[in-house]
Amino acid sequence: MATPIGPFKAVCFDVGGVLTQPMNAVMIKSATDAGIDLEVLGPVFHAMFVSEGDDETPGHRLERGEITIEEFLDIVGVHGGEIRKVLHPDSEHFAMAKLSPSHEMHNLVREVRDAGFATGIISNVVHEWMPWWDKFVPPPNMFDTILYSCIVGLRKPNPSIYAAAIANLNVEPHEVLYLDDFEPMANAARDAGMHVVHVHDHSAAIAEVRLTLAL
Repeated sequence: MATPIGPFKAVCFDVGGVLTQPMNAVMIKSATDAGIDLEVLGPVFHAMFVSEGDDETPGHRLERGEITIEEFLDIVGVHGGEIRKVLHPDSEHFAMAKLSPSHEMHNLVREVRDAGFATGIISNVVHEWMPWWDKFVPPPNMFDTILYSCIVGLRKPNPSIYAAAIANLNVEPHEVLYLDDFEPMANAARDAGMHVVHVHDHSAAIAEVRLTLAL
């Protein structure tokens, strides 16, 4: 394995929307197919899973592995039935079952690893979704650390999950290049001292990584 040249020693990846195809279109199609009014539930989904902060809201507790998806759906009450249609693995409209890996991003993982960089995953995920997450990522031996929120009990954008990745990789924060598609999570990684590639478009993000790392 080569030795990296330059200021970076590690590259970390989010999963949903980074190591997979973009999530928004899949979520919207699943919700539409399920007959969900996104004008009503869209803000609810966003507040539960993509918002800034890390607190005791049900979505955050679910992603930290503190409650099951069934408990989560009971807690959210009036919206639970509609949310189940998109987020529960038993539903025919389960969004994660319709999501596919990003093969170009998987190739990038191999490319940066072959170039000598350590690699990691920092991802918010629900326990019940793990069988799909396992399909969305390259083999685990391609990564030096994997931090899934429901397993480690921390979720982005909590600074502690980024600090844990940095410690596990035995690098300094500024030596990490991190890819994420959600702005609050990307901003939190910047605040933790990482260099961030905000993934809007997979091909553009890959080109930015290659330029930044001089691959």
